[in-house]
Amino acid sequence: MSVADTILAQLGGSKFLAMTGAHTLLSDERALRFRIPTSAQRINFVSVWLGPGDTYDMLFYRISNNGLEFQQIKEVRGLGTGDLRTVFTETTGRAVSL
Repeated sequence: MSVADTILAQLGGSKFLAMTGAHTLLSDERALRFRIPTSAQRINFVSVWLGPGDTYDMLFYRISNNGLEFQQIKEVRGLGTGDLRTVFTETTGRAVSL
């Protein structure tokens, strides 16, 4: 299982995708990135990185409609696996499960 697959599973897998509307998933050897419908906080792009010490960093962005401008809204570093869902919900206002 790749790091991106593990991150998605820790976020909730297919239920997370259905509940949040996440789409356009991109991955590499250390991260998972995806778009979400624009939240009330104007966030529409999320990046989750596996950092040192098996902790995660989450970055939340606003991407312009033309895709050329990125504005970082929030950055949270040093998260444990149990924190990913909570931080996502608190930051975007989107529930990850029923």
